[in-house]
Amino acid sequence: MPGHDDKKDLLVLGIGNFLCGDDGIGPILAERLMPCYDDDQDVDVLNGGTIGLGLLYLLDSYTNIIFLDAVDVEAEPGEVLKYSLEDLESVQSEQQISSHQSDPCGLLRYAKATGCSPGNIIILGIQIKQINNTIGLSDVLTNKLPLIETRVKNEIEAVVKQCTNCH
Repeated sequence: MPGHDDKKDLLVLGIGNFLCGDDGIGPILAERLMPCYDDDQDVDVLNGGTIGLGLLYLLDSYTNIIFLDAVDVEAEPGEVLKYSLEDLESVQSEQQISSHQSDPCGLLRYAKATGCSPGNIIILGIQIKQINNTIGLSDVLTNKLPLIETRVKNEIEAVVKQCTNCH
């Protein structure tokens, strides 16, 4: 395993299933963000789709990880909710907020069990309108994509600034 000094600064990881309507918001956001960070040595953006446990190898390679994931917590569709790992662990004992099986908490539990030491974890949950067997987002999320993307970029920039201050 790489040492802390070998870790990259930030991974932005979109997870979800684009074949299930709004559940695909994470991968869709990742695809939209990739060109913005192509030349950035500190930020990697990846569409993790529904790979689930196949993403474990990545978690030990970054100091910071931002998950982009669809959630259903009865907020306004398109609202971006920021969670720490501790927030999700307490919520998931009562209910599951991720809209699919390969949720960040499950992946991170496996990571810890295998000795992987992921760094600082932020989960940006995007409230869905619906999950169905259609390709593409609901009209509500499609219309809010520019605002959602701006909120995500602001979070990325805050983490990058924090990393820069630590170097």
